[in-house]
Amino acid sequence: MTMHVEAILNIPLDNGRTMPTRMGIAAEPTTTDGLVVFPKLLDLFDYDDSVWHVTHAPTGRYLPIDFPTEEQAAGFAGAIGGLADWASLAPVVDVPALVAVASEYDGAVHQRVLDALGRRAV
Repeated sequence: MTMHVEAILNIPLDNGRTMPTRMGIAAEPTTTDGLVVFPKLLDLFDYDDSVWHVTHAPTGRYLPIDFPTEEQAAGFAGAIGGLADWASLAPVVDVPALVAVASEYDGAVHQRVLDALGRRAV
């Protein structure tokens, strides 16, 4: 059963920048309250169902990790349920633990997260 979530989509502009836009989407709930999954949004009218995201429903922000299937994204969402209070508006997340669990579900962590973790370690 799908649920309505107000997600944030970065619309590409002609000048190469992006414009954050709120967009209502139909997402699949997971076993973790506050987390949903849906395919990668390409723009206001199109999506890529070969890439799935886990999104924090209270804020509409997706976790910057790509999964190849809905099942892997949902499995990851279930596995990280105990890492934070995902139903809250501002969950405190152990990012290194999140990254470690992502690899168990074939999650590809976005480079900006890995770069930030590298800077923290220095």
